Amino acid sequence: MLISTIGKLAFRRVLEFLGRGLGEPSLHKEGSPNFTALNANWYQKTRLNERRTGMPLKNFGSILNFAAELEAADSDFYKAAAANPASAQNKAVLEELAAEKKKNEKLMLRACRESVCEMILEPIVDFTREPFLSGREGTQTMSWKQLRQKALDLEGKALEFYTEAAEKIQALPEVSRALTRTATRRAADKQRLEQLPQE
Repeated sequence: MLISTIGKLAFRRVLEFLGRGLGEPSLHKEGSPNFTALNANWYQKTRLNERRTGMPLKNFGSILNFAAELEAADSDFYKAAAANPASAQNKAVLEELAAEKKKNEKLMLRACRESVCEMILEPIVDFTREPFLSGREGTQTMSWKQLRQKALDLEGKALEFYTEAAEKIQALPEVSRALTRTATRRAADKQRLEQLPQE
């Protein structure tokens, strides 16, 4: 019991160290089942601080948190798209995509927690958020053609992000493989969208 308690306290100190100096409020509500009180403060702060356009993804933590943020935002997009009357004939597909992105978010958060020690030791260079950011405003009022194109754009940017991120995190083979698998799923989703009618 004593060892378990000491271990938990040490883990908490690591999380506090990673989040030190990042003091902005959270943009999204943390509703993931994998989200715990232990990493709440660190996750909230790093996720928001790295959100700014052009902000560098400078360590494993920032990359994985951005991945989780990307999946959460895309899940919200697909939910809103599925609720749009213009997508009635493709509603089931959009709902499946929304659920898949939520699953991806959980996977990224788990990878983030499991790799917390390595995040401190391995800096990342020449990698920023800017190329992978995209607006999702007006989803509920778009035509089906606009929704389909926006979804393709989101999948394309996500695929590029995961492909490049997997290369940047080769020092953590398990995490790199997880990112590569997510890239593969994104590529499959993009292909699935391409097969849907344009009008």
